Amino acid sequence: MGLRDRVKKVREALAKAIAPGEVVVVDTLQSFWGEALETQRDRKDYMKLYIENPLARQAIDMTVSDAIGGGYFTDVKYDAYSKELVDKFAEKVNLDGLLFLATRDMLVTGDGLLERIYSAEKKKVKRVEYEGKIYEKEVIAPASNAKLVGLKWIPSYTLKVKMTPVGEILWWEQQVDSKKKYFSPEKIIDFRWNPTGLSAYGTSELESVYDLLKNLDTIRDHFVAIIKRYAKPPIIWKGKGISEEEMRQHKETVENKGPDEDIYLNTDLIEAEVLEIDPRGKFENYYQQLINAAVIGLQTPTLPMMSKTTRAASMAMLDFYEKKIARIRRVIKRGVEREIFRPLIEQDNKAKEVPRLRWNVLSRRFEVTGPELALELFKLNLYTPEQTKKVLKKYGVEFPPTEEEEGEGEE
Repeated sequence: MGLRDRVKKVREALAKAIAPGEVVVVDTLQSFWGEALETQRDRKDYMKLYIENPLARQAIDMTVSDAIGGGYFTDVKYDAYSKELVDKFAEKVNLDGLLFLATRDMLVTGDGLLERIYSAEKKKVKRVEYEGKIYEKEVIAPASNAKLVGLKWIPSYTLKVKMTPVGEILWWEQQVDSKKKYFSPEKIIDFRWNPTGLSAYGTSELESVYDLLKNLDTIRDHFVAIIKRYAKPPIIWKGKGISEEEMRQHKETVENKGPDEDIYLNTDLIEAEVLEIDPRGKFENYYQQLINAAVIGLQTPTLPMMSKTTRAASMAMLDFYEKKIARIRRVIKRGVEREIFRPLIEQDNKAKEVPRLRWNVLSRRFEVTGPELALELFKLNLYTPEQTKKVLKKYGVEFPPTEEEEGEGEE
């Protein structure tokens, strides 16, 4: 039996053994998952960096807009009622807007969270015994036979997850100011981005460049101070054989000089020496290298960066970026279909099919036509296999007969 099968059997056994309100004994020595690690930084720090740092803001906003900014539509094979059901729900809860916020939070903090709202909810006590201690929490959970009626965006940095050593979510803890609430796992949808190791959370897109971007802010502040000090080079005035009073008067003349006035001296006893800044103290190239490193870490192509590379390098960069966008869309698509569309269909006896979410990218310009365009639209999930096949047949592409067509031929 492989590791995956053993994991599956342990989880099935836990699901059967743990009844609502029952005390659960967790043996860490037999765990195969290990302790779920907290994030190294407060996730609110990532959001603060996103708001304040222009590089971070540009990278996240550009990626989110490219990934889901065009919106979406739903598609079914045979059940129009199911499509109408999820479309009405999506319009009611403004799913477009919620997905934008969840995707942004997913990239900024590693997790994009939505709260499910049910027709009836109740508080129930959940108890867990862990390493000899009993933990008891009153959590908000859906009542029996309650239906999903709404969705609500929750800032991800306000929630923490509590998990067992075998990776099962016990509850979500929300803290706003001094108030705390606890949610059952059924209440929260987690769009998790690139989880690593034993972390209970996803990975922020800003993690690899967080310290660099913070240091850039510090370096920028130092540059401002340097520019203020040396934008106008300081002048050393040397007085030879003149009194202190005469030097003071000359100082007042220089300080009170207007911007369009010159200074006239009738003595050669005063010399002026301009104090030039040491060229070794100019860090423009070093600063630019740091910015370039930050842009590379953010994995988002920018016009200044593209203009300084070759065409081949730019095309490779764009190809990588498009694959990243496709990955983000896949995470959101699977989450929406599994966590939102499927529960809506399962709670309605008339609905028979879970609609598919397809991204609306029709606004982009295509450089191909005919059968190549049909294949391109199929790759983007805008054409179903049946629609693609139908278009290709018009252009003379032959397909082997299906089982139904073979049966009709025999009759």
